[in-house]
Amino acid sequence: MDPSLLNVTQQIDTGAIRIADNPRRIETIEDTNAAIAMPTGAQRDKSLQRAANSIIDLSDRERQMRKAASVNLLQAAEIGNTLIGLSRNYDLVSLRDVLNALNDSLTLAGSISPGVEINQECPGTAAGCDQGIGGSRSCIEITARAADYAE
Repeated sequence: MDPSLLNVTQQIDTGAIRIADNPRRIETIEDTNAAIAMPTGAQRDKSLQRAANSIIDLSDRERQMRKAASVNLLQAAEIGNTLIGLSRNYDLVSLRDVLNALNDSLTLAGSISPGVEINQECPGTAAGCDQGIGGSRSCIEITARAADYAE
């Protein structure tokens, strides 16, 4: 595996590289400050409880984000290894090997890109579908919402 990707994964796991949901953090801080500023009473207690729950939820979300980043980096490293192996043994590589590696790469890229949906089930009519060896079909269909790329 690519040592640089493994190094980044280790840095994420140890906290040397910080992954944070900053917009949610700001919102949580603002909600907490607003709850603290309230006069003592039942409404303040409820607001403080909601703020505490928001902090716990934020912690869980950031833990999930770190885990997802680590998994994606490890998947990218594995795909890199596969591509290196294919290039080293190019005389033994079949078209199916190249298409599988391409499919894995595009699937990973799509899974970590915002607003992109990956459909690996080939309906047989989508652009990118190809009649495979033995009658099987392989397909890569990526659909992105235009609003995600509007300037």
